[in-house]
Amino acid sequence: MEHISRYDHVFSRYAEAGIEVFAFDQRGFGETAARTKTQGQTSWPAGLKDADFFVTREAAADRCNGRKLSSPTYFHPSCRLRTHLEDRYVVLFLLELAYRREMCIAKLRKTERPARLGGGLAFAYTTRSPPLQGLALITGGLVLSSPLIAQSPGVATAGPLIRLGSFVGAILPKLTVHVGVSAKDICRDPVIQERYSHDPLCAPIGTFKGVGDMILGGQQLLSYDYKQYSSSLPLLAVHGTGDKVTWHDATQKLVEKTSADDKTFKDFEGYYHEMHNEPGDDKIKEMDFIIQWVTSHL
Repeated sequence: MEHISRYDHVFSRYAEAGIEVFAFDQRGFGETAARTKTQGQTSWPAGLKDADFFVTREAAADRCNGRKLSSPTYFHPSCRLRTHLEDRYVVLFLLELAYRREMCIAKLRKTERPARLGGGLAFAYTTRSPPLQGLALITGGLVLSSPLIAQSPGVATAGPLIRLGSFVGAILPKLTVHVGVSAKDICRDPVIQERYSHDPLCAPIGTFKGVGDMILGGQQLLSYDYKQYSSSLPLLAVHGTGDKVTWHDATQKLVEKTSADDKTFKDFEGYYHEMHNEPGDDKIKEMDFIIQWVTSHL
């Protein structure tokens, strides 16, 4: 439904603040799907496995003196990577900037000079039992932006249809379904809306399996999985009150229910789903809020 290249301006601003970003299109989306002709073919187990692969891989790369990566680079057959990395890092953060299937790993160096899995998947990564291998390596914190914990009430799919779709997906995991997000609902910038409407990598295609996992997975996070969140892992969640895609109130409730000792929920009044694409200085305010939180958690 979208792709990581749409975040280049975000990553550039992060880089100016000394935050190095490793990001990829998850399987079934963006360049990953385009290269393998697997649009929408994904699941939560597959997404979590990929996320764990990259978290552990990036942590291992941190321990390799002098190692540098080029952009773009390919390390895994299911993912297209975009890297902005240097050679040594010490603090890892897991970020998810919108729910539509990108994931980022942000890194900061402790030096004398200034030196981001769809939204619910990142939170799911931190709440598996037993814990995933890479979880212990994420010491900086978790950042969620407009996560899919629940659909916005105006577009929410009826419960019986979700369960039916999930049943169909279990039998026919590659069966596709139209799941497009209206361009007018992603942000308030008409230029971005127009680009999104004509972007071939933002194809409105998913699978019953992938969509069912996302929606039901979000419900599970809010009803039970939040109990598995570590009290010692800092948590930041940001959400626009005008989001017509994912529900602001569900994100706020999730943060309230977690037992994290260090947790912050920040809402942005009137902002739509893609807060990093809002008009003018509005997007800068959201980006800088995340940057300030990340850099304060070294």
